[in-house]
Amino acid sequence: MSPLSWAKHKYDIWQAERECDQLRKLRVADTAQAQEKFKKAIEISPLLVERMQELAHDRTRNTGILPQPKYSCTPYVPPFKNVVCSDLTAKQVMAKDVGLHGGANVYDGAAGLFTGMGFPGFPYLTELTEIAEYRDMSQRVAAEMCRKWIEFRVEGGSKKRDDQITVIKQELKRLHARSLFLQAATKDGWFGRFQIFMDMGQTEGEELTYPLLLNKFSIKRDSLRALKGIEPITTFPAAYNSSWPLRSDYYVPSAWWVYGQEVNTMRMLTFVSRELPDLLKPVFNFSGMSLSQLAEPYVNYWLNTRDSVGRLLRNFSTSVLATNMEGVLQGDNYENFLRRAQLYNALRDNQGLMLLDMNTEKFEKHETSLAGLDKLQAQAQEHMAAVAKTPLVILLGITPSGLNPSDEQGLRIFYDYVADQQELLFRANLEKLIQVIQLSKFGEIYEDITFDFLPLMSMTEKERALIHKSDAEEAQVLVTIGAVSNEEVRAKIAADPDSGWNNLDVDQPEGKLLDPANAQGKGATGKLGATENAENAQAEGAEFGGGNT
Repeated sequence: MSPLSWAKHKYDIWQAERECDQLRKLRVADTAQAQEKFKKAIEISPLLVERMQELAHDRTRNTGILPQPKYSCTPYVPPFKNVVCSDLTAKQVMAKDVGLHGGANVYDGAAGLFTGMGFPGFPYLTELTEIAEYRDMSQRVAAEMCRKWIEFRVEGGSKKRDDQITVIKQELKRLHARSLFLQAATKDGWFGRFQIFMDMGQTEGEELTYPLLLNKFSIKRDSLRALKGIEPITTFPAAYNSSWPLRSDYYVPSAWWVYGQEVNTMRMLTFVSRELPDLLKPVFNFSGMSLSQLAEPYVNYWLNTRDSVGRLLRNFSTSVLATNMEGVLQGDNYENFLRRAQLYNALRDNQGLMLLDMNTEKFEKHETSLAGLDKLQAQAQEHMAAVAKTPLVILLGITPSGLNPSDEQGLRIFYDYVADQQELLFRANLEKLIQVIQLSKFGEIYEDITFDFLPLMSMTEKERALIHKSDAEEAQVLVTIGAVSNEEVRAKIAADPDSGWNNLDVDQPEGKLLDPANAQGKGATGKLGATENAENAQAEGAEFGGGNT
């Protein structure tokens, strides 16, 4: 080959490679342009863009359901280092507690220690109080427990303790005992434990490490200054017996650290309504099982159901326009396609006119059935109310459709449950507080002074009238057979403040009534009349916002 031919051959190769490079660049540009056109093509509906943005936002926004903590079965540690005694070392553990230091994860099936539960920690339980469902579960039961409060009485009825009872009522009002017991019942549901510190004049120092004995030597006159509520995150058991089950202090702390200050347990009123087995007490910082932790699966189910129903209501109908998309998929003529979609969006209401190509287009509407959603949502609420043992009408304040709003039997069962909770959570601590008040005010304890929790359900006028009618018929039969006299029956109904005849003057056989002025301050037997009792009840209830005593 001649040099001229060789040069021409090399030029042809270079020219071919140059053309190939240009075609390759053009293809890349066409591909990028086609991809850009396709991206613009799929953005035809503003609703589609809005929905895609919402889906992306749903992954990060707070839907009301807190992320599930990865519970670890490790003993509770205090928030400050100086809470624990300095002479305790990391190697010193209590009997039967060493197995809880392994750090086995409760979700590890191979561990075999627990079945998915554990202590989530007080910070997490505190966060749950920001959600209305968790707050209402504990607050509603606590409010019912303190709504009617207590009524004092003297056992035997032979001695008069009116003056002492009046002083005790005034002290309970001064100390805001009713409000603190309400707080105790509420936070026991939130955290599993609550404590009330009895301030005897010292809030720090070595004096707090000594027990508070119920005698006049340990409790001086007028020494009870105030009551202070203590949340469980600020306390940690200082010492407890975990080696000898036959002793009364087995797994019962004898003292508590309160931010580094040791306080004897006898100076604290401790409230725990859902006590745990001994093996779990150190893990839960000697608290009980909180209602919030028990209700967490049910509340999450309700929140998920509520959100799912809301999303379904927004997207239950989908419009489908079947048209020719060949050009769009190939990257051409997407402008006309966009204009066609925009025309549909502009006319998609009942006042617009939709025009379709008879041969190439078809319009359809796909809808999701909404039947039964109300029942599913109501069922989720029922599950949430079941774990709280509270009727829906009390827990929510409203009755969902399909449920019986006048379930009197259910209300009676609930009030029986509240009465049991009063005895379980309040009785022992309230008796101890009243004894401390007596020693502080009188220097002695009157054992015959006791109290009863007032019933939560009140009789209607119809029920009260039926009872009066039954009592009258019984009295008529007793008088007829000569078991009692007319004067004795009159004395009984005159002494009953609810009989409606408590203004009878039993000293007048002809049935003369007392003057209204005298009847207000004196009953038929010389005791306090119904009006004065009502005034005392109103004054006692003023501490709690005007409720009954």
